[in-house]
Amino acid sequence: MSAPRRQAASPRLELAAATPDHPIRLGAYDVTALLGKGGMGEVYDAIHSEHGVRVALKTLTHVEPERILRFKTEFRSVAGLSHPNLVPLYELGCQDDLWFFTMERIDGADLLAGIRGARHPAAPPPVSAVRAPATTWATRGDTTVERPRASARARGGATPSLPPSIPRVRDAFAQLVRGVHALHEAGFVHLDLKPTNVLLEPGGRVVILDFGLVQAIKTGPPEPFSPDKVRARRLLGTPAWMAPEQFVGEVGEASD
Repeated sequence: MSAPRRQAASPRLELAAATPDHPIRLGAYDVTALLGKGGMGEVYDAIHSEHGVRVALKTLTHVEPERILRFKTEFRSVAGLSHPNLVPLYELGCQDDLWFFTMERIDGADLLAGIRGARHPAAPPPVSAVRAPATTWATRGDTTVERPRASARARGGATPSLPPSIPRVRDAFAQLVRGVHALHEAGFVHLDLKPTNVLLEPGGRVVILDFGLVQAIKTGPPEPFSPDKVRARRLLGTPAWMAPEQFVGEVGEASD
């Protein structure tokens, strides 16, 4: 017997109370739980009522013309892209002035937690994993001389090896670069790349999400610098993760 569904009379107020036992219908989706909150809105766990497909459903918190335009831009910029390292977007909708779109439901940790192995913290690297310098220095009287350091194998020790986290870091960042490159090839810059906007699945797949600040890549010569224009411009981004040029609005592929 399926769980009873409530048609949200005021979705904005009721969605946060949704549970798997008491889902709330929004469009063609049954919202079952709140997954997280951001600057633009909330993300919910949801299931398509007819197809049974599990998705993540993102809503827009404040209904203002500028925010609605940015929300639509986020969806339309990425909806046509297909790349394993960019989260696929499915459907854009609106019900009772509540804008939402759906995307693939990613089960993973944010990039830093995933690399560090948050679920299974990695032990400190063994002494043999720390690469020793190739040479040492010795003092003979008033003279300092350089002499080669014997290798671990020559000393009868273990061959130096990389910490187990290094291959995981290399693979994750290679995927991250491929995803960003695909976005740039499509003519857009992300402008909000940070660990919480990149998920690492248990199987090792890296997925970039949250395209709320995405912009088309500008072509032609940059606009002349103007302090007045900078003061009038609304700062968009996460300051701790922004490229310097993003503070003055002169952004491009390098900003990501």
